[in-house]
Amino acid sequence: MQRLHLLTGLMLCSLACGCSTSRPWTSVASRFGRTPAEKDALALDDNQLSNGFREAQGKLKDAEGTMLTFARWKEDTGLYAEAKRRYQEVLTQNNDCLPARLGIARIERQTGRFDQCRAILTSAQEQHPNEPSIPLEIGRMYSERDNWDQAITAYQKSADIAPDDETVRYELGLALAHAARYEEALAHLKYAVGDSAALYNVGYILHESGRAEESTRWFEQALEQHPDERTEQLASAMLAELKLKAKQTAVARTEQRPNGQTASAAGPQQTHLPQFTRRQTQVVPVTQQQVHAARVPVRTAVQTTVSQYQPSSGVATYSAESSSEPGQWRGPSQPRVPVNTATFSQQVSSSQSTEPPAWR
Repeated sequence: MQRLHLLTGLMLCSLACGCSTSRPWTSVASRFGRTPAEKDALALDDNQLSNGFREAQGKLKDAEGTMLTFARWKEDTGLYAEAKRRYQEVLTQNNDCLPARLGIARIERQTGRFDQCRAILTSAQEQHPNEPSIPLEIGRMYSERDNWDQAITAYQKSADIAPDDETVRYELGLALAHAARYEEALAHLKYAVGDSAALYNVGYILHESGRAEESTRWFEQALEQHPDERTEQLASAMLAELKLKAKQTAVARTEQRPNGQTASAAGPQQTHLPQFTRRQTQVVPVTQQQVHAARVPVRTAVQTTVSQYQPSSGVATYSAESSSEPGQWRGPSQPRVPVNTATFSQQVSSSQSTEPPAWR
């Protein structure tokens, strides 16, 4: 009788829960609201994790933060393949790590894979609609393709979420300046970098777009708005270069005219420059090195040291001796024009290069 009761109980359990031959476990789990997570396309398999990553997981105090710092360092120094793998390893352990996902999106963008970058960012935005860093990266993606309308839309969304973020306002201001919306651009640039640097930025954008005569007026205005040392140096250098080119052009035209006749100088073009109180500005002569320094490279390699890591044989290993928090890696400064002048004196004193220091 006891055996009969036992068999009956087993049959009832089998009918209620199913078994391995009649219903998979996933169906049972779904009854209780639990379904297996789908594999992230950006993550790796567990057997693909490097030994250094596994060792770091057990020995570092903040393993994820340290590994993100290391991955960003690799990204900033142009080692994109290794950086992407480090980000993927972090995602393998933590599928919700947004910085790792954005890091992979940046690498896809910087290596010419626009569609892949857009897909990653679109998916991330659906999961995190109130995160300002996602539309910020979307805006940068469109900015690199000179799609300023789309870039402005993305930056504006980021600014709506984080209106006090200087980086967001700066990027939005640059995009508006590229779209010839100068009044709007100045409002955001002034908030991010101040009056003088804002005027210089707009002038620089006009200069790079081939509108030298218009840019001259903006550089002059930048010098009149009590500029900081950085802005004064760059604006003076740009004006010196523009005046030199104008003189060379005038000489060339004179030589082409018979009987010493000179070509009439063209009048200044109209711009959308706002009206400011003007005063006489004396342009300080600059050297050729300063003229060269006024042109900021698109990408500046940032040299730094991450003490938590000891790369060897092409595979990064993580030091087990370090138990401190990871260093604050802020990434490279890659603006289209230099703006942030707050730390100029400190950067100048620590660099002997003829290139200008990197600016956020």
